[in-house]
Amino acid sequence: MEDLLGRAVASGVPVRWERRGAVPVLPPMVEHGVYRVVQEALTNALKHAPDSKVSLAIDHEPDRTRVTVVNAASPGAGGSGQYGGRAADIGGRGLTGLRERVTVLGGTLRTGPHRGGFRVTAVLPHRTPARTTPPGTATAAGSAQQATERHAAVRRSAHRRSIAAFAAPVVAAAFFVPAAVYLAWQLTTGVLPPSRFDELEPGRSRTELARLLPDRAFPYPPDHARSAPRPPGAACEFYRSGRDLFDQVDLYRLCWTDGRLVAKDTLQATDTGRRSG
Repeated sequence: MEDLLGRAVASGVPVRWERRGAVPVLPPMVEHGVYRVVQEALTNALKHAPDSKVSLAIDHEPDRTRVTVVNAASPGAGGSGQYGGRAADIGGRGLTGLRERVTVLGGTLRTGPHRGGFRVTAVLPHRTPARTTPPGTATAAGSAQQATERHAAVRRSAHRRSIAAFAAPVVAAAFFVPAAVYLAWQLTTGVLPPSRFDELEPGRSRTELARLLPDRAFPYPPDHARSAPRPPGAACEFYRSGRDLFDQVDLYRLCWTDGRLVAKDTLQATDTGRRSG
């Protein structure tokens, strides 16, 4: 968690955080769920209110953990509300996917405006729920639960395949130091910081945007990123959104036609959807 908060501070997000209660030993899925809640909330704060202060509280109770992330109103927002009056656009698919993850773990997620800013509150039980619907019982709730479990299984499988695909060349490179250095160089040079991605405006030429672009694109996007629908006739490039070598980060896709930016998208690290920039 500390490394995530450190990266957020390095990206320009002023974060104040505290942890209350005895830190329990959590199941890996619950621990990762807590991590993703904080990660998604900080990502939204950086994207929609980069100048606002963020407070994070992690409260460990005997049987559950509560995570609360609040960012204050951006300076100069006045009466327009959170994120400059774009409350209907807050979160997008990121919070939708996060809500699915928290629900599968038996928890709850609440998001919404708070004192001119925005608040994300997740409550995660320390034990994940067991399936309670008897075999052969067909109910709407049971079908929805099964669909959610299948969706989660697909995401875990994609995550394992992605890790395996990344780990294989890294393990091989351990025996060839120059190759390992070259791989790390490729992973870290094709990085487009979120602040620069937000500045890119479709319709402008590559020459106008050259100061914001890295020297080279990321050469190893996964299959789901390569096959995502793109504007007809456009040539698309991919960039990593962070420099972390051992954690999955979202990809940014920029599509060009005749040297002009026609579309920009955020592709999630696993095959869970695409968000327009």
